[in-house]
Amino acid sequence: VGFENYKRLLLDPTTYKSLANTAKYCIHVVFNLVMAVFLANMLASKKVIGKPLVRIVYFIPAVIPGVAATVMWSWIFNENFGMVNQLLTALGLGTFHPYTNPSHFMIGVWVLRLWIGGTNIVLLQSAFANVNTSLQEAARVDGATERQVFWKITLPQVSPTIFYLLVTNFVAAAQEMATLQVFANNTVGPGENALVVAYYLQRMIGAELQTKGYGMSCAMSWMYSILLIVITRIGFKISDKAVSYD
Repeated sequence: VGFENYKRLLLDPTTYKSLANTAKYCIHVVFNLVMAVFLANMLASKKVIGKPLVRIVYFIPAVIPGVAATVMWSWIFNENFGMVNQLLTALGLGTFHPYTNPSHFMIGVWVLRLWIGGTNIVLLQSAFANVNTSLQEAARVDGATERQVFWKITLPQVSPTIFYLLVTNFVAAAQEMATLQVFANNTVGPGENALVVAYYLQRMIGAELQTKGYGMSCAMSWMYSILLIVITRIGFKISDKAVSYD
């Protein structure tokens, strides 16, 4: 059929819906990295007591199977008897509805992914441990504040690790499907917010969207692969100026 499948995809609103959902899901990568940098920097401080225990606590969620973790959080977020809604009700703050309110669904998924982000903290802590402390001390002697030391001395030295985690986490998030499907009880979720690209590809060749079939699924795979390559390449070009390897 030539490029007919590509034309159909470009005219299909569901294509853009799945891309938008995937982009929203990938936002958790930024949240995870910001939290990981903050916690890793805190754990790198000599003032923190019990670092091995704290590292274990943060890393435990990372070794729990993703499906099991998602099921657990599904119970925590349950709209009828979940712990979150019980707490919010007790505080008079209303209720949280990730399974019926489209605007709440992705927030629930982000919270789940933040909880699982312990690997980033461990890797970043290793990066902070290898920061050249003599440069930090020299900056303090010259009158730099702790904030200036962090932004001008410490952060540039750990930027290669941050960039590595950003790229690998983004590529993994762009291919994610299981977490959203389990969280949405194997549906497209409220407002079709669980219909990410990976799930859309599966539905094309499944019973849900048999009219699209393998041809359109293959075309979508090519389009999405090229898009990810372009985005990743742009990231590497930006990293030439934003990442310090000195």
